[in-house]
Amino acid sequence: MSILLVSSDLPEIIQLCDRVCVLKEGIMTGVLDSHELEQENIMRFAAGGESA
Repeated sequence: MSILLVSSDLPEIIQLCDRVCVLKEGIMTGVLDSHELEQENIMRFAAGGESA
């Protein structure tokens, strides 16, 4: 099952989600699993960067 959650509240996203897909301008820039969910990682993908 999947649920689409759209939010700008990163702590809420990190708390509620098992996996996060980050989009920038309609293009998926990254997919983060629960062990990778940190604000810095989400923001890096939101800015269009790649994973470290």
